Amino acid sequence: MQRLGDPAEEARTHRGLARAYRQVGRSDQAQAELVKALRRYGELGDAVGLGHTHDSLGQLYAEQSRYRQALVHALLAVDLLRGAGDAVGEALALNGAGWCQARLGDHERALEYCQQALELQRKLGDQQREATTLDSLSYLHHIGGDHHRPPETRGPVTSSALLSGCGSVACAR
Repeated sequence: MQRLGDPAEEARTHRGLARAYRQVGRSDQAQAELVKALRRYGELGDAVGLGHTHDSLGQLYAEQSRYRQALVHALLAVDLLRGAGDAVGEALALNGAGWCQARLGDHERALEYCQQALELQRKLGDQQREATTLDSLSYLHHIGGDHHRPPETRGPVTSSALLSGCGSVACAR
């Protein structure tokens, strides 16, 4: 890739290319672009960029069922985004960490992470991501053997109600 001149723009371009590669199933190229973005954001000292890039790497590894690696990146993202004050990103990374812990068999820690994500999303009024976390919590309660009642963490609104009220196809992702 030719240098763009603006290091921050280069880092964003690498993340954008990674997203495009993921969408067409080219995981190796996506990973390579994310590693380049990490290096660039690190040179810039951009904690938010680093956090979101670690979160993207975590998602990529989770898609490949590489949950231990995914968890490492999700937790790095949580720390970076929390430290930078990006609560939306922090909540997203917490939900990702919860998913990875669930897939690794640590049900209690998975519930902790997802509950933290849910609390942040509710505080922020982020219903779209709240619905995603509620889905994760439902999965956790299901694999934990609680098949007959909705999780107490749902409160008065279910994830399907949140999604149906969102009005966006992206919400049903």
